[in-house]
Amino acid sequence: MSGQVAERDLEQLRYFVAELKTGKFQPEFAGKLNFYVALVDDKLKRPAQSATVGILICGIRTHQEHRQVFHLTSGFFDADC
Repeated sequence: MSGQVAERDLEQLRYFVAELKTGKFQPEFAGKLNFYVALVDDKLKRPAQSATVGILICGIRTHQEHRQVFHLTSGFFDADC
């Protein structure tokens, strides 16, 4: 296929639902996110659009992490933090 370009439809129309949680992952977080995704699919998504994608991010911030961020943003990085 030298000199030819394969035609592809790269357009994807879909909604994304993102949820940020503090703390460790709990199974009910996934259940709630699934509810939100289903709600968006039911109320907002049009037939021509792809299924909604749900993104769940969980995390814990500790004093240690805050100290590392401070050192990084101030130009000083303490590897022993």
